[in-house]
Amino acid sequence: MVRRKPEIKETINKDTTVNGVTDINWDTVKATAADGMKQIDKSISELSGDIKEIEQKIRDLEAAGLWGELSTSDINAMLEAACAPLAEFSGVSDCASAVDLECGWAAPKCTEEFEFPPFEATVEAFEAQAKSKITGHAKLSVPVFREQCVKVFKTGECTSLCDDFGEKVRAQADSASGEVLGNTDTLDGLKAQLKTKNQELSDAEAEKAACAQAQTQLEAFRVQLGKLSGNYASSKLAVNRYNRMLRMRRMQLAQQIKILEEKKALLVRAKAIFAAASAQVEQRQADVAHMEGVIADLEDKLKKQMELIARI
Repeated sequence: MVRRKPEIKETINKDTTVNGVTDINWDTVKATAADGMKQIDKSISELSGDIKEIEQKIRDLEAAGLWGELSTSDINAMLEAACAPLAEFSGVSDCASAVDLECGWAAPKCTEEFEFPPFEATVEAFEAQAKSKITGHAKLSVPVFREQCVKVFKTGECTSLCDDFGEKVRAQADSASGEVLGNTDTLDGLKAQLKTKNQELSDAEAEKAACAQAQTQLEAFRVQLGKLSGNYASSKLAVNRYNRMLRMRRMQLAQQIKILEEKKALLVRAKAIFAAASAQVEQRQADVAHMEGVIADLEDKLKKQMELIARI
């Protein structure tokens, strides 16, 4: 049966009588099934979107994992490179000595010969070294750099160079090295979520395939039931017409029987009248016969009287 829509099964099984099955509203059933398929498609779309989002997060975390903060030794190497022009200007062999001479301001060339320390060359040397270090997936945050810089360039005159160096560090930063603050996602957690979502997507796609198959079966059932319902409906109509005709015939027969009974009653009445008339006729015939006898007796007596008279 169509997934997510138990109403379809309830509708089909609601009335299992012949009329109930014949009267199933298939337009409603099909519309409900289509809505169930829309819900599944929506779930698939949402799960696909979730999977893409999780996959992107995994890629972002993996990419973020490739980035690494430069070590303190790398920062010191950049500062040593920047310090080389100052050491040469100050006539010393190492950076610490140059810093002690206030990065050239206390060097004889500056105090006696009034030459300015080579700060531009110092910044350029630092920039060249920074470009060689801050490359690929190597990164260096300005606060981390500044914290180490002020430890090396610790005198007041030298510390100001950390600001110049910090801007060069900032300029080398790759936007891809940025971190998402407050992100608590882990690769293992995201991969577990991805596995779950992929399984849910697989289940939803299987559900969609099963739903499509159920819709096909439902349509076949509708067609088959439609044929049976058509045959039943035509047969039922024929039976109804025959029943109506039988009732009409019964009414006609009842009418004929009523007419015959009425005629029979008339006949009985006629027979009674005829019988009464016959009795009267017989009585009249008896009276006539009696009178004829009386008359005959009178004639005989008259004849005898005539003869007697004649004798007389």
